[in-house]
Amino acid sequence: MDTISTISSLAALAGTAFFLWILYGAFLIVADSEKRWKRRYGNRLIMSKSERARLDKAYSEREQNKKG
Repeated sequence: MDTISTISSLAALAGTAFFLWILYGAFLIVADSEKRWKRRYGNRLIMSKSERARLDKAYSEREQNKKG
């Protein structure tokens, strides 16, 4: 009985570790996309197509100036 209990505990621990690893990866993806959004659009969440196009153009110009 002790062997089955130990194996069950280890399996639960491994499952929990895997779940936490997946959550951490998702957190990193969301945090990175939020940083890119703020760099590109600032704190704007709702914008028109023309405003978005203007901000995209300004962002690409800033990136070109950094590169060259």
